[in-house]
Amino acid sequence: MPPAPSSSTSVKEFRKWRRLHGLQLPLHPQQVISWVFLISYTLFIFLTLIPAIHSAAQMPLIIINILIFGLHYVTHLVSLLIDPSDPALLALYSKRPVPEFDKDKFNHVIENGRCHLCNINITSVRTKHCSVCNKCVHIFDHHCKWLNQCIGRRNYLPFIICVVSAILMCLSFITLAVTEMTLYHANHKVNLSRVDR
Repeated sequence: MPPAPSSSTSVKEFRKWRRLHGLQLPLHPQQVISWVFLISYTLFIFLTLIPAIHSAAQMPLIIINILIFGLHYVTHLVSLLIDPSDPALLALYSKRPVPEFDKDKFNHVIENGRCHLCNINITSVRTKHCSVCNKCVHIFDHHCKWLNQCIGRRNYLPFIICVVSAILMCLSFITLAVTEMTLYHANHKVNLSRVDR
């Protein structure tokens, strides 16, 4: 396990180690922002928007949103905890530091199916060595700053479910907010018409 970085640890020193998961220090600022937003969003929808609806729809809304939010939290956590490394790298289980890339010896990190930094024969032509995580990722899709983790074959499905559930959360929020505003203005007009009488 790589050492936890201190304030005096340089970026070059820390880059000697592979990232094993998205909770490994240092955390990315976008990752922390997403957590703050997610917690605020959850509290607002469950403590403000849903309780403001005084109808029989309140309980179904609570259940539906618990399912959507629960699905998002679980897949978010699974996406950032699964190590998407190449199977050859997972089998190696090396705790040794990753060497610096020697541009004098090699043109590319991966050449002829071999990663010179991870010291493995890659198992897929779509394997890529991520410079942020400092490891070969099997069927690399992208490095997600919001999760502080690479997305590859092993965590792609939970990542997609995480994204879809985030979209559903946004749609739920917008629907509830628009409904609240519509009901507020409708009730306000009814109250004004009663006062005018």
